[in-house]
Amino acid sequence: MRVRKRTGGNAMTPISKSIAENLDTLYRTFSHTPDLITRHFQMKPGAHALLVYFDGLTDKPAVSNHILHPLIHELNSVDDLSNASAITGQTQTVTRWADVELSLFHGNSVLFIDGLPYCYVFPTQGGPERAIKEPDTEKTLKGAHLGFVEADGQNIALIRRYLPNRELKIKQFVIGARGKTKVSVLYLEDITKPDLVEEIETRLRQIDTDHIFNAGELEEYIEDHPASLLPQFIITERPDSTVSHLLEGRIAVIVDNSPGVLIGPVTFLTFFQSIEDYSSRWIVASFIRLLRFIAFFITISLPAVYIAIISFHYEVLPLRLLISIGESRAKVPFPPII
Repeated sequence: MRVRKRTGGNAMTPISKSIAENLDTLYRTFSHTPDLITRHFQMKPGAHALLVYFDGLTDKPAVSNHILHPLIHELNSVDDLSNASAITGQTQTVTRWADVELSLFHGNSVLFIDGLPYCYVFPTQGGPERAIKEPDTEKTLKGAHLGFVEADGQNIALIRRYLPNRELKIKQFVIGARGKTKVSVLYLEDITKPDLVEEIETRLRQIDTDHIFNAGELEEYIEDHPASLLPQFIITERPDSTVSHLLEGRIAVIVDNSPGVLIGPVTFLTFFQSIEDYSSRWIVASFIRLLRFIAFFITISLPAVYIAIISFHYEVLPLRLLISIGESRAKVPFPPII
């Protein structure tokens, strides 16, 4: 049995009023972490401050222009910090080290001010990101040429662009004892069954693992039968397809750092749908879907029919065709069933 070693003994420790003590806690918590940047400076009112962020996860121009410069040159008092529109945005105040760690790992900047028993968290997420483009596995000629990326915030924004509706609800979770992966559940409140939303939330809360890497791994944790040949979820990288499923009462699950979005629950007929169906005339889309059904049953039944005729009911074949098949199989050492 693998025993998970719990780390972060300072997680529940409250933030100290002393910057020196907070800095010591930072060094003990993030030892051997050279990409952790600490910036000491004097604010304009004279208060000593410490700004902390991770290099590579943070938008450095935003830190310099919207945080450091106003704090050093523009603010007249510490109280003006919460009213400075240029730097607040979605600024939060936290009092526990657990929130500080999570904020830093998500690309936020944390500001400690000497004498305050809390710190400010600024949304300065940045770092390398992939450009939005059409997914290679779901290309279409008539539809939109947009696809999800690894940033969950951009993926949610793409969905809101297609579905600007107040009934679109988002519930967020953090999964993984070490990875702290953000997972967002999206649904339309007036269409989706409440029992379905509650069941998904319950299964997400019951996940006990170190890290979730992508949507495919999360699917194994929340589906009913992981060993089933027919999955209960599908994965798509297209926002228009996701919105179509949301409008049908399904749930979308977005995993941070994964371009694939889980859609569920799905039925057997869902696997016969294509992205081209949404941009085609209904009669054309229905006819093509019918062809998919026919092709599926032919694919499933034709090998069995061939083996049955060749091995047991060869009398139904014309003599010339039977002789031709016999000659073609004369040098094959295995029976037709193999």
